Amino acid sequence: MGLIGLWRRVDFDALLRLARVHAVAGVVWDGVVGLHQDGVIDELPASDRWAQRVGEIVATYDKQLAVVHRLADFYTRHNVPMMLLNGYGVSRCYPRPELRPSGDVDLWLYGEQETADQLLHNAWGVAVRREKSGQSLFRLDGVLVENHHRLPEAEVLGGCRDREVEVAVNQDIGVVRLPSADLGAVYLLRHLAIKFRTKWLKLRHAADWAMYAGVHHAEMDWSAVEKSAVRFGFLFFLKALNRVVVDELGVDRSCFPAHLIAPEADADFWEELLHPRFPYKLSEDAPWLRRKVFGVMRWKVNRWKRRYVRQRLLTAVNKC
Repeated sequence: MGLIGLWRRVDFDALLRLARVHAVAGVVWDGVVGLHQDGVIDELPASDRWAQRVGEIVATYDKQLAVVHRLADFYTRHNVPMMLLNGYGVSRCYPRPELRPSGDVDLWLYGEQETADQLLHNAWGVAVRREKSGQSLFRLDGVLVENHHRLPEAEVLGGCRDREVEVAVNQDIGVVRLPSADLGAVYLLRHLAIKFRTKWLKLRHAADWAMYAGVHHAEMDWSAVEKSAVRFGFLFFLKALNRVVVDELGVDRSCFPAHLIAPEADADFWEELLHPRFPYKLSEDAPWLRRKVFGVMRWKVNRWKRRYVRQRLLTAVNKC
């Protein structure tokens, strides 16, 4: 039938709904526009909701980038080093970083978390909330920021290696630190494994690893990444994920060591990414009994995931 024939049969409302569920609406739309520009399709679908959603994604990205720039400037003036974890660094691996949806801003302040929190409170009146886990949370210009009190990935790798990159907001250019290729990979993979085992992943999470590995694979010490995967208990998860991004997302096999790609496609793993078995949420203010029942149900439904991610990973999380 060809791409044009398939294109005419696409239900774009359904495509948008699915893209939004998997947090890839902006990326999908960019691909649709690219097909149009390449002459593969004659005309773009008329959908105000596409444009609205993409506009929201870009606006959120710009807002977070402004907060990152503001914090970097503040911490630099107070001699507090700042490393960005996940979000911004991963978005730089995408062809258009602003189309990757962003959540909160995760920071590592090289052990200066308490000092930095106090500085923000004194200078800007920021209300900082300390979690039981040790992390501190606050909102700046409407953006949620999380300061990590430990970086266990760096501890396992034997050091906090980083690199400096420029962040441009309008005409202002600031400098922030990002993890080294190894540290960034282990941090990203460990947190994806946690989400997979305890909740669920979306296609955007798989796309994050696909983009990151595609850009940084040559810089990585794969033996260090593998040892970390064994230490944190997500080696089988890593192999299954690598198989998915090669088979389904088009990443070149040469980006990964051959032994770190699952030898066979895993239908259960791929189906879980597309259609999670337990895709439900519960509000934080739900009654105690309801939360307990919900937790038991989720644990029972997701217990098959133990073969991908081992319990000791969660033990490591509880220490963070």
